[in-house]
Amino acid sequence: MYYIVKQKSQKSFYHEKIGIFKGIFDPISQRELKEALSWMKDEKLSFVVFEIENEATISISERKSLVKKAIKPYRKLLLHLF
Repeated sequence: MYYIVKQKSQKSFYHEKIGIFKGIFDPISQRELKEALSWMKDEKLSFVVFEIENEATISISERKSLVKKAIKPYRKLLLHLF
């Protein structure tokens, strides 16, 4: 599931588009990683934030660890920590 959030600073010329990529990531796959990168490029997003949903067979802490490891090489891919 994808969402796009637009943020504006007080200066009207500065503008960021942030994508939120929600999923189970049980575990995260190369396809999902490529999809996030492609989406970021197509939509001209400043960042993509991965948000992990609860229902899965692998624990949420393990999935967070796997997502962190997968996105580490990409500075514009982030993990939502809640």
